[in-house]
Amino acid sequence: MNVRYLKKIIHSVLSLSVLLICLTACGDGHSARDLEAPALGATPYGLGGGDSGGGPDGFTGAGSITFNDDGSAIYHSYAGPVFQLSVLGETSGLSATRNTVFDFSPRSVPDGRFSHSDIVICDSYTLTNNTENDIKARVLYPFNGCFTDLSRLLPTITAGGVKLETTLHAGAYSGGFMSWDGTDSPAANPKPLNTWQGYEALLSDGAYARRALEAASELDQMVTVYEFSNARNNSSQAAVAPTLAACFRYDERKTTVLPYMFNGGETDDGYMRLSFFIPEEWRFHYDRSYYMLVFGEDISDLVIQGYKNGGCHEGEELDGVTADVSRYERTYGDILAVLLDDFMAYYHDGHVIITDDRSYTEPIDMAALYKATVDHMFDYGILSENIAWMYTVGMGFYDFLVDVIGLDRVFYLDADIVVPAGGSIELRVDMNKPGSFNHFGFSYGAEDRPTYGYDMLIMQGANLLYDSMAAEAICIENTGIFGQNFGFGQDSAAESMALDLNVPHYYIDLRLRGG
Repeated sequence: MNVRYLKKIIHSVLSLSVLLICLTACGDGHSARDLEAPALGATPYGLGGGDSGGGPDGFTGAGSITFNDDGSAIYHSYAGPVFQLSVLGETSGLSATRNTVFDFSPRSVPDGRFSHSDIVICDSYTLTNNTENDIKARVLYPFNGCFTDLSRLLPTITAGGVKLETTLHAGAYSGGFMSWDGTDSPAANPKPLNTWQGYEALLSDGAYARRALEAASELDQMVTVYEFSNARNNSSQAAVAPTLAACFRYDERKTTVLPYMFNGGETDDGYMRLSFFIPEEWRFHYDRSYYMLVFGEDISDLVIQGYKNGGCHEGEELDGVTADVSRYERTYGDILAVLLDDFMAYYHDGHVIITDDRSYTEPIDMAALYKATVDHMFDYGILSENIAWMYTVGMGFYDFLVDVIGLDRVFYLDADIVVPAGGSIELRVDMNKPGSFNHFGFSYGAEDRPTYGYDMLIMQGANLLYDSMAAEAICIENTGIFGQNFGFGQDSAAESMALDLNVPHYYIDLRLRGG
């Protein structure tokens, strides 16, 4: 079966299917209700604070939105909650208080209105040592996102105004996979978490965090590597898209072939052909290497053949297409590290980065990326007992790595601190936080103004005794609140609101005010 370009076609169909599924079955299985927008002057769903009692300015029309049972809106694109700090190891003698500030200050908006989904979160903690001895502790702060957004979302942790040295840990992909019809099989397309309940379940027993802090599993199995380098089109014949094809025989029961950077292929009863376009000299990926990783029994009867285009059809052969082919054996871990380095140089030219000033100057933490890649390999890749179907078509390992850096996960920053005997230490976490949002045309009123949601989880059993928690909002008057359980008033000078530690989920749903 020829699978060239099949993945792109499938992804187009899946994107439409996923949208339709989101509109009809949001909530990760949790019950939801579709509610009409409240009439002006009504109190919607018993939620207090700000405009929620009478509808934000300019809110008219009979738009509808879907809600969780706790009153929080369900969004097509869920950005995930703000999590809470915890302490690893023995914490007896430590207690804590917390104050979380949601800063809706305008971000370079000429008319002074909040209009971008990113806000600033200042999550402050006071850790108190109730003993007569200094306590050395290791704090752990979780946040969700993906590798491609780290330069924008990476928190900064300070103690007494001094930035702490932190280590980044990447949790496994936090979602799952689904079929094009919304069911779980076959694993055709990613299915990210889209509710706070999903994150609560993911983190509740601590297993996810423990795995994130573990070292990457050893990949010591031997792999046969075929490296194609110095690919050239030396033919004098005209060709629209000169293509190199590697054709070979293999035993499907004993051999698995994982291509990297090949962009076409077909299989037929023990025969496989993998191909790639030969880039012109002016292309930035000219002179790169292409790889085939062979797991199990080796392939046989390898033949290199050129074609005039990626169709690789009989009668369109192109003489003069050559490449240097090197065959060698490596452990899977060693060749994986090589391909990761190559991928980062090719895919982002080193522009997925982590720096203090958020500038594009330093490469990503490759140790964290390697760990995430290995985890994904065991969960859904070639080392999984139930490999995701989407990784068996298309460009193979390249597509797999695109998902590793692009899929959502929970990251952790850890840092060592000392809480003095009988004293306290002030910790402050500053970060950008994107808002959850609905796709255009599915907002909360006739004007279809942008709708955003922000929320936080209060996790039980976080290995740290909290005496109290509070939250406050800055520049909230630049927004229109249509749902919340914080109790914020529509005033930037509003006092800090005490939180009930028995309420697992706090949220605020808002949009631009009219005018």
